[in-house]
Amino acid sequence: MSTQHLFRLSNISSDESINTDKLIDAYELITQLDKRLRSELGFEFRNFELIDECKQLIKTEGVSWIMSLKRIQAALMTKSVDVQDKCVLVEMLRDMLMKLSPTKSLLIIDSYIFSSTKNEDEYLQMFKDIFSQSIDKVTSLGFITKPNYNHNLFERCKSLLLSLKPGLTIDCKTTDDFHDRFWIVDQTKALFVGTSLNGVGKRYALVDFIREDDTKDIITTLEQLKLV
Repeated sequence: MSTQHLFRLSNISSDESINTDKLIDAYELITQLDKRLRSELGFEFRNFELIDECKQLIKTEGVSWIMSLKRIQAALMTKSVDVQDKCVLVEMLRDMLMKLSPTKSLLIIDSYIFSSTKNEDEYLQMFKDIFSQSIDKVTSLGFITKPNYNHNLFERCKSLLLSLKPGLTIDCKTTDDFHDRFWIVDQTKALFVGTSLNGVGKRYALVDFIREDDTKDIITTLEQLKLV
């Protein structure tokens, strides 16, 4: 996540200065500075604190460990009652799911995903917004939720999903063994979603990518419980 700052821009050859109360993306500013230095002066910008840190990591952990690292980004889903803001949260969740690039299966573990809701039509629209693009290549979509789920809501969501992807295999299994929400793609990659889908915008919640070895542990547990 990029950092934004307030800047005072000064001309070093004169007393000219520019005050701005506009938030400027620090990463974008450094990127533009690097481009100008390269094109006009033949210099390149380097962050030496980062270079020194990398050197120390290579000494202590080795090159193989460095190369095995993967970029992981988390996002905070904020509390909001504003409809527009809620749409942004749904888009964020959709985009994080699409980054996992589902090609075979999608499994959603969420105890309250089919709980009764005041506005089912709005909830169905949320389903459409999140899954319409991400299930294009998926052949099976599974849900694991609590035993006392709303069967009517599930059937409506199922009909919607089938209208988006005819022939999609959809099933729903139940258990009381899971508290947290996991969205698992192709049994190898996953998201941790800190709120049930029907709780988006109601409370602050974290959405994060899960390490592949942790995903494997979840799949192993599901196999032991005969849920996959």
